[in-house]
Amino acid sequence: KHKDIIALISKDNLKMKEAGEEGLSFETMRDQVMTFLGAGHDTTATGVAWTLHLLSTHPEIQSRLREEVKQHLPFLFNPTKRYDAVELAKADADQLPYLDNVCRESLRYIPPIPMTVRQSLADDMLGEYKVPAGTVIYVLANAINRLPMYWGPTADQFDPERWDHLPETYTTNAFMTFLQGPRGCVGRKFAETEMKVILC
Repeated sequence: KHKDIIALISKDNLKMKEAGEEGLSFETMRDQVMTFLGAGHDTTATGVAWTLHLLSTHPEIQSRLREEVKQHLPFLFNPTKRYDAVELAKADADQLPYLDNVCRESLRYIPPIPMTVRQSLADDMLGEYKVPAGTVIYVLANAINRLPMYWGPTADQFDPERWDHLPETYTTNAFMTFLQGPRGCVGRKFAETEMKVILC
């Protein structure tokens, strides 16, 4: 009845076995959990590190962000209440709009995973180009995330405020840090929330 990653993998494995499929071995399930933990923690740590760097080079953004955190979560600035369980239980980093903008912009500007590789399963067309089955395709998040055709003339600038006024040319697929669609990152929301909590 649990909803953690181990329970979800185990439940899906049981469903596969009940449907007559072979299912996953214990070792394969363990490897899936380790991949999830490794990929999730390493990428979040990288995202936080780059965000701290960007804040250090943009002191006006850092000051504005600090003020928002101080306003919404003042107990964090009080050494006697910083670890208070009641205060921590009430804290919600998702209620800080500028923090959300800073994190999204940092993840857009310097994605922790700059590139993903895929292989096409069937012949397809990409615009006027034929893509044969078996073609290795490089999805360059760090390039797509900075395309002026989507992000406008300031695509190469770190600007958290852009998220309040996205250009008309923006589409969901212009932000490829977590990929998109059915193969998008399953841990996206967790990573975003974890990053916000650490920055607070």
